[in-house]
Amino acid sequence: WRYPLPGERWFAPAARAADSLAIGEVPGLPCPCDLPIEQVARNTAAPARRFDNGNLGVRLSGRTGPVDWDIMFYDGYDPAPAFDATVQITQGDSGPSIFTQLEPAYMRSPTIGADASTTLENWSLRAEAAFSFHRPWSFELNQLAAEILEDPEEVAELANGALGRFPTYVQRDSVEWGIGADTFFGDTFALLELYQVILIDNDQRLLVRNVDTRLAGRAKRTWFDDRLDTEFVALWGIESGYGLVRASATWTWIEGLDLEMGILGLWGDRNSLIGQYEGNSQLYGRVQYRF
Repeated sequence: WRYPLPGERWFAPAARAADSLAIGEVPGLPCPCDLPIEQVARNTAAPARRFDNGNLGVRLSGRTGPVDWDIMFYDGYDPAPAFDATVQITQGDSGPSIFTQLEPAYMRSPTIGADASTTLENWSLRAEAAFSFHRPWSFELNQLAAEILEDPEEVAELANGALGRFPTYVQRDSVEWGIGADTFFGDTFALLELYQVILIDNDQRLLVRNVDTRLAGRAKRTWFDDRLDTEFVALWGIESGYGLVRASATWTWIEGLDLEMGILGLWGDRNSLIGQYEGNSQLYGRVQYRF
């Protein structure tokens, strides 16, 4: 439940406010003007470990012929990040400014789902689907500013010093489904997956499109008596136009000591889950010692 903060590498660019906001004529403010924005974000304690905050999961598993299947129900907190924004116009020595603070919003969402898997010769095949009720889906923070400015009464209340609290997400029903297959080509393990999210009755631009289809692949192989482990992962968001590529090589120097080198590439639309991190592409190294 700990999220990156502004200034940290993986703070979401979509959650970063603009430096200033243009405001028209508002009683109580010397405007039209551009008000500077001060933004902070903080982590808050997760829901207390009480019975009424518990998560409930039920799974029924079975086998029909060559097919293993599961039917599931889950009711609890959604692990995907959603944030509330506190907004206030403050008066300082240099004039008015806008203060905004982001805090995690812990939202519950019931989900029903099913999956099935089987084998066909050397292939393992899987399929899954789920329906989520009122799940939170985030949008870019700067969209919130536009929505506030469209409400003159809200702007007037903020100009009079009121403290506003606004969600940076909407709650929508959604369908998610996916199919996947994997096999071995000699010593190389290969996996291919197609995954899709469908939002129902959504009329707002979000970080996830109303239909968001993702194609993912993975290849993995070991060399030199399992001392060198290589892996390649790729992900393509078809409608949203984002992509991810990661390649790594891990060498087991001695028992318990691993040396890894890798590259991570990210690109795409700023208003998307992965594309917003385009500036975080990196070449990296890692040393891990296990004892």
